Amino acid sequence: MHRLLQRLAASLPLRELAVAVDDRQHDRRAAWHGDRLWHPASTVKVAVLLEALAQVEAGTLRPEPGLLVTNAFPSLADGQPYATAPGDDSDPTLYEQIGQVVPVADLCHRMIARSGNLATNVLLQRLTPAAVNARLAALGIGDVVVRRGMEDKAAYAAGLNNSASAAGLTALLAAIADDRAVSPAACRTMRALLLAQEFNEGIPAGLSADLPVAHKTGWIDGLYHDTAILLPADRRPLVLTVMTAYDGPVAAAHSAVATVAREVAAAWL
Repeated sequence: MHRLLQRLAASLPLRELAVAVDDRQHDRRAAWHGDRLWHPASTVKVAVLLEALAQVEAGTLRPEPGLLVTNAFPSLADGQPYATAPGDDSDPTLYEQIGQVVPVADLCHRMIARSGNLATNVLLQRLTPAAVNARLAALGIGDVVVRRGMEDKAAYAAGLNNSASAAGLTALLAAIADDRAVSPAACRTMRALLLAQEFNEGIPAGLSADLPVAHKTGWIDGLYHDTAILLPADRRPLVLTVMTAYDGPVAAAHSAVATVAREVAAAWL
């Protein structure tokens, strides 16, 4: 597998590539620059989802009636309030509910399936980055760190960003795949939300249409990532994360990630 990943890294039209694979059937792993830390973009929303469901289970977050939707969040850079913009959000419909209380389940669906930034910030403001990171640390995942909410431009300019590695994201999704991230019931809920993902240009595009893929994409200018649990009917899951830096149109990165998924699946499924 290492030679396959090396060949892909040399042949694909990318500036940088990182891949981590975890085969839960045969307990084998492989990586290419798996420990390299990236700006994770929206892939980090999986960690927020984990903490949300953990707090619901613990009774510290009430799922109903939910959380008040506001659009003013303190910047990590200077504490000044900032807002997310509907035009930059893949789920602009939540902005119509500002000032209303929205169930936690609805916010989680918007955050994962639609990759909503406002939904993420509403949840994260209640959960706190410190709690998310403590949960990850308890699972032994140190290479996924949540420092701030989405679209905190002042923090971005100051270099204060969330971070993740391909290996860290793969470890997180492996814990969800194995029903050990929280309870089995909460892990099933997380997988269902990841299966409902509406942006499928990356890993799923390289795989058979009948193979369920529970995944989360992330994209900002010049970076495109996808982290996934592949769920064949006849074996335990295969977990795959692909992180890329690219020049030019993002469609080239979509195609490259799909190629990695196709080649990895052909080798190990």
